[in-house]
Amino acid sequence: MLSDLGIDPADEILYRLLLREPRTQVAELAARLAEPESQIGQRLERMVTLGLLRRSLQDQNRFVPVSPGRALGPLLARARAELLAHQQRVERGRAAVDALAAEFPGLGSWEADNVQLHEGPDAAWACLEHIAVTARISVQVLGASGAPPGLADDTDYRPAEELAVQVARRGAAVRLVLLDSITFRKPLLDGARQMWDHGVQIRTVPALPVWLFVVDDDYVVIALDPADNRAGVLQVRSAGAVAAARDLFDRYWRVATPLVDAGTAGDRGELTPMQRQLLALLADGATDAAAAKKLSCSERTVGRMVAALQNQAGVKSRLQLGVRAVQLGWLDPDE
Repeated sequence: MLSDLGIDPADEILYRLLLREPRTQVAELAARLAEPESQIGQRLERMVTLGLLRRSLQDQNRFVPVSPGRALGPLLARARAELLAHQQRVERGRAAVDALAAEFPGLGSWEADNVQLHEGPDAAWACLEHIAVTARISVQVLGASGAPPGLADDTDYRPAEELAVQVARRGAAVRLVLLDSITFRKPLLDGARQMWDHGVQIRTVPALPVWLFVVDDDYVVIALDPADNRAGVLQVRSAGAVAAARDLFDRYWRVATPLVDAGTAGDRGELTPMQRQLLALLADGATDAAAAKKLSCSERTVGRMVAALQNQAGVKSRLQLGVRAVQLGWLDPDE
């Protein structure tokens, strides 16, 4: 419509009417458009200024429409000039941004060929948000120890859970491999179950090396530092990187325990792989700190797991737990 050229929609209706019926008088225009004659007169004067109409040489009170080719040509040229000026301003702004980014390369994101560095928590989280709104086919995630990259509050994982649900709701397949230790932290387990209810497939394993995202089998995002979720992420878009990351994910996915099984194993009197590994470590004399490092979790999580095992075994001490674990077949005394 002509509004893109700065013409009011009501004026366009009036202009079209006069193009079809150029001899229509002001009084008739007012009647047909259900507007006061004074208002019609003001609009006609405005359209003369725009070049859409001209006054009749024979009757100055009558307005004659100018052909669209002649009338709209100058308006179109003006719109093109404004667009060109806007494009030039954008290009100048882009040049200023590039110059500023070159002056301060250590902040935020950096890009070279198929590699992007998103340094710091804000840039890392922005990268994950970008994944959430652009992933079309699939997102595969290895969720290592600690919070996801860039998450502001490492005690509240709900923002990350909401991103996963957002992707699943848009129809993309989402598969997560998380640590078994989430089953001993109720908020994390509840969040995982909510994601599961929204179609996110989740499995768990005892340990994972790093936070890793494979997006649409097109690019990979990996945490810069497994021990610091604030360090940032590296985004790589290459066939080799995607193939390697996808192979790593598939290896963990094949041996992982589905969340529905991991979350209810204790209710059935069974142990998760992580619980069995913890018992074996404790039987070998490992401290809580050593066990936590081996299991890629915190010492507090180890303490909670031991307490849960004691409760499940019906004992009150770690020594009793070791004896009872052998009796229940949780530990092989010959190993």
